[in-house]
Amino acid sequence: MRKRGLDNYARIGLNNFRYGIFNDETETYGEPLSLGKVIDCKVSLDLNSTELYADDGLAESDYSVKKGTVTITFDEDDDETIANLTDHTIVDGEIVRKDTDTHLTLDLEEL
Repeated sequence: MRKRGLDNYARIGLNNFRYGIFNDETETYGEPLSLGKVIDCKVSLDLNSTELYADDGLAESDYSVKKGTVTITFDEDDDETIANLTDHTIVDGEIVRKDTDTHLTLDLEEL
């Protein structure tokens, strides 16, 4: 008889997903905050791939990220968390976005 457990569900390796607000003045991250449980995460990257050859050999190369899109689906979507994460405000119970709001920056660091 086979037991039903966590092994019967797909795992994507995103347990304990956290985010922190970056402080430009101190160049540090604030306290780690939780988004809830991550259901799905899709990453699409546009990469630089340039090689410069000189004297019949590779002299310089650039393999960096030019831009990208990350789509994260999680089980909690309370307005306070979303407003905090996206640098928007809440007015009369609604999230308000402004053209002057900063964009979300993703910084992946190995723990």
